[in-house]
Amino acid sequence: MTITDETESDSGLDALIWQIGEQRRRVEREGAQYRGCRWHGDADGRQSVTETIAAVEAMPEPGGFTTSWKCLDGWLDSVTLDDLRTVRGLLAQRRQACFARQRELVLAAEAGEIVDLGAGWPQ
Repeated sequence: MTITDETESDSGLDALIWQIGEQRRRVEREGAQYRGCRWHGDADGRQSVTETIAAVEAMPEPGGFTTSWKCLDGWLDSVTLDDLRTVRGLLAQRRQACFARQRELVLAAEAGEIVDLGAGWPQ
């Protein structure tokens, strides 16, 4: 292999690794399904859930808390603190599953294997 071939190969690998990362971000942003709605999985969506949990937990008596929540595919009413905690966990699990798949694909690409960017991601 010549230096030029190696450089072209490295740039091709770098581009593929970048594409794998972009696919992970797209899949992660699709969020998690809970109570018939798909919850936002992007950074703002995860932060909204986390901030709301913290605010409700700071209330003197958060036990009766309910709210409406804007999901990716519509509104969900009667969302409780327990619902938000469950969603936080689901979003974290999905994020970690996306990172695990990204790592698998990067390792395969680095090993010179053909990777399918659309397969194997969490649903």
